[in-house]
Amino acid sequence: MQAPVEDAPHAAEALLDEELPSLPELELGQLDNGLRYVILPNKVPADRFEAHLEIHAGARRLFCK
Repeated sequence: MQAPVEDAPHAAEALLDEELPSLPELELGQLDNGLRYVILPNKVPADRFEAHLEIHAGARRLFCK
């Protein structure tokens, strides 16, 4: 039996405190300059490397008063 639809927001909020599961094969690290990285091995395609760069930078508070 499923919970009523009106209970759905409360159920979703309860999940916010739960830690997300992590893959055991993930390698997390941080360089001396503060750059954080995550390495996840891939098997297909073989002998290839794929990179995604996500930048968290900016002056968010520059224009706040």
